[in-house]
Order: sequence, then structure tokens, then C-alpha cells
Amino acid sequence: MNQKLILSFLILFLLISFSYLAYTEKKQHQIKNQWFLYFENPTADNLNFVIENHTSNTVFSWKVISEKDNHEIKQGKITVLNNDKKIVSIEKPHQGIIKVKHLSNQKIIYKK
Repeated sequence: MNQKLILSFLILFLLISFSYLAYTEKKQHQIKNQWFLYFENPTADNLNFVIENHTSNTVFSWKVISEKDNHEIKQGKITVLNNDKKIVSIEKPHQGIIKVKHLSNQKIIYKK
């Protein structure tokens, strides 16, 4: 009888512990009010980049700038819904600076 009681409490304790751990991990991994900018494939011969949005504002403006003469090559606006990501395809040039603006925040990535 004592063994069954101890085993039952042990199983209950493990179940509660694992549930609490899963809850806290999920809570820590929720991304709120942030956005991310990165290359789709950093080793590829293009400047394709990804905008990942976790904010309520969905409008982003972007520019591709030549690294050599600081000349603007391409620009555009894109809508990325909350908790979504979109790829912007830039086949040429193969090198350059990408500036993305969202509200008053700007992020820059570049490839040489």
C-alpha cells in the first residue's frame, strides 16, 4: 500500500513539474513587439532578405544601396502581417547594403 501511494505521488509530482516547465518555456519563447531582418541564404549570390514581423504595425519600407558609391539601387514597401515573414527577392546586385525601416526603427544588413 505504501509503495503504491509513494509511486502515485511521484507520478503526480513529475506530471505537475513537466506541465509547469512546458508553460514557462512557452511563455519565454513568445516574441512580442519585435521584428527581424536577415538574409534568406547568406551564402547565395543574391541579396534576398527576410522580414519577420511580430508587431501590430505591418508596413515596412526598404532600400538596397550600392556599397561602392552609396547609390540607391532599389527601394520598395512591403506589408508583413503580425507573426508572419516575407522574402524580398533581389537578384542583382550580389553585394550591397539593405536598409529596412519600420516606424522610427531602422535595421541594416550588408553583404560583401
